[in-house]
Amino acid sequence: MALKNELVAQGNWLFRHRSWLPLVPLALVLALLPWAPDPRVHPPHAWWEAFCVGLSMTGVLVRAHTIGTKPRGTSGRNRRAQVAARLNTTGMYSIVRHPLYLGNALMWAGVALYPRMWTAAILAAAFFWIYYERIMFAEEDFLRRQHGAAWKEWAAATPAFIPEFSQWTRPDLPFSLRAVLAAEYPGFLGLAASFMAIRTASDVYFLHRVQAHPFWLALFGTGVAAYVVLRTLRKHTRVLKVAGR
Repeated sequence: MALKNELVAQGNWLFRHRSWLPLVPLALVLALLPWAPDPRVHPPHAWWEAFCVGLSMTGVLVRAHTIGTKPRGTSGRNRRAQVAARLNTTGMYSIVRHPLYLGNALMWAGVALYPRMWTAAILAAAFFWIYYERIMFAEEDFLRRQHGAAWKEWAAATPAFIPEFSQWTRPDLPFSLRAVLAAEYPGFLGLAASFMAIRTASDVYFLHRVQAHPFWLALFGTGVAAYVVLRTLRKHTRVLKVAGR
């Protein structure tokens, strides 16, 4: 198999399983916690926790803006196959070709940095680099075949992963909070659960007990409540339905 075809095949496999594959670097971070700074000797500073959560929430906002302005048939959570009924080149897609994966990378960067272990953060970054590189390669191969010259022109002018803010073009559709709420609640819960898992595992390993941390409990509780409420609304009502999204 030619290298290009092999990369596309790997990317398509990773695309289909991208709902659970981020658990791999999370498991890696948890496994390396014994080598993290002992919180009894070097307790985490509030500014560091704020930085990590802020970095992750920046990723949430990047994803939210992308999802909130996209038309139907683009940028979905579909896992079985690539879908691109049209080529989206405005909004976040005017400054970067893969804004959702940029958002994901920022979200998980905050999680990986939180335990203050550079080794774990570097290994997690390497995992995501290989992981997203192949998915992006497969997606771009699909878009190139689907949209031809239009895709080539857009791709030539738009960076793949590092945004070029000077190229910003207003999205065709207005921002829809309901579209964001309908799509993004699983990711927010996953993010909150990851922070909570690291904090709890650190307590168990170093302190031999589970401590109550009001902020992390509130974040995790918000994630669980949002998941239950929004999933119920999405599955059993039309409250979150938005025409054309």
